[in-house]
Amino acid sequence: MLREQAAKLQALSAAAPRLEAAARQMAANADVQALAFQGTPGTAVADLQATVNRVFSSAGATVTSGQALDVRSDAVPGEIAVQATVETDIAALVQALHAIGSARPLIKVERISIREPDAEFAGAAPAGPPPNVANKLIVEIVVTAQTRRGL
Repeated sequence: MLREQAAKLQALSAAAPRLEAAARQMAANADVQALAFQGTPGTAVADLQATVNRVFSSAGATVTSGQALDVRSDAVPGEIAVQATVETDIAALVQALHAIGSARPLIKVERISIREPDAEFAGAAPAGPPPNVANKLIVEIVVTAQTRRGL
């Protein structure tokens, strides 16, 4: 049993240079670098906030507030998080969520909360023809991303 373990350790030791070379090659690949935010954590959080604002603005939504969140205790090292409050309609929200799903660097939606402030009027007796305006939603969303230092 000890000989078998020694053989496995020797094989791992012999493979170490090849694994290190493969890791350097992957780190130099531009596609791999594009998966995470670069720079210091503060700069990466600002980049993430700008990305979230740009995604929602290009979808036709209005970002009313945003803030960086402290990293959770169970978070992976190098993870950053941003919370944003957005006023939008359902079509713009769906468009923004699709954009978040395909964004590079990778962004993950951790939590989303949707309120409809006009919902209290929906149950009331109609006073005329229904308006031809999309209901506005208030969306609170928390997104996370990785920094290059955490990879």
